Formats: sequence, structure tokens, C-alpha cells
Amino acid sequence: MNWKSYRKRPVLVQAIQWDGTEFPDEYCIKKKDKGNQTGVIGVSGGELLILTTEGLVGGLPGCWVVKGTEIYIVKDSIFRAVYEEIE
Repeated sequence: MNWKSYRKRPVLVQAIQWDGTEFPDEYCIKKKDKGNQTGVIGVSGGELLILTTEGLVGGLPGCWVVKGTEIYIVKDSIFRAVYEEIE
């Protein structure tokens, strides 16, 4: 699983589609570092958990984790309608 670059017209972000497996530790925020930090917490009960500025958000397999000014989850159908991959 690797990050690729995508453009949200006209904003450039990075994104990765979650396949339902464990999310790579190197992309997760560590418990000791959480404080006010946002980011991927990990997988619990089949859901990917992300701490955002608005609270804890869960995503199901197939959703996209988008990294722009913060990290957030986007449903696959919305992601494909709004973003285009760039080379």
C-alpha cells in the first residue's frame, strides 16, 4: 500500500485507498504523540479510525484516506467523482 498523488480540482493532495487490512504503522500517529495531533489511529472492529480536528471518524474498506492540510476519509464514489490521479 503506497501513497499516490491526486488533484482535487484545483487542490493537490495525497491519498491512499484502504483495503481493509491493517494500516501501515508508519502512517499512524503514535499514542504518545496524539495530544492535539490529527491522523490515522489504526483499525478497530473492521473500521479505520482517524482523529480529525472535528473528532474521531471511521471509514470502511474501500474508503480513501486523503492527506491535504489535514487527514480525512472520503467514500470511494465521492473520491472518484472529485479527484483525478496525476502522474
